[in-house]
Amino acid sequence: LEEDGYTLKFTVTFRNGTSQTVPLYYQLTAASSLHDPEKRFLEAVAFQNGKRKAFRLNDALKKTLSVEGQTAWGALKEKYFSLILKPEVDFSGFVVEPTEDQKSLTLKVWSTPQSIAAGSTTTDQYLFYFGPNRLEELKKLGPWAEGVLHYGMFGGVTKFLLWTLTHLH
Repeated sequence: LEEDGYTLKFTVTFRNGTSQTVPLYYQLTAASSLHDPEKRFLEAVAFQNGKRKAFRLNDALKKTLSVEGQTAWGALKEKYFSLILKPEVDFSGFVVEPTEDQKSLTLKVWSTPQSIAAGSTTTDQYLFYFGPNRLEELKKLGPWAEGVLHYGMFGGVTKFLLWTLTHLH
């Protein structure tokens, strides 16, 4: 766990103990306790093909959202908190689906298909964030993390007002 108390950096290592090259394709699942009783602030956000994509999750506890394509990071977001999963190397898609009890959501990401040569290992690194949707906290993750927040059509004005109010307080 990093010093901020919200971020976990971890490594996944696979070793091929066979005498031939084998394909590798895996899934990581991050469960969350995010829930929005009103469901109007609940969304999945991802950075795919150079663009921020957001998906409203009004019916998320009833159905699954599946998105394929090169993805730099994926997030589940509600009004005040976010769960973000970012790999060092893009993953190939993600799924948001309800837990078995249908009280919260999971974010599942798929690795990019690769091969491991006989007797070798491969390592993938990930960043997991579960914390507040505060710009100053998200900026600690890197400049990409601001994309989790959406400021609306008047983003520049909103950012200026937010900065002004924060510094006046």
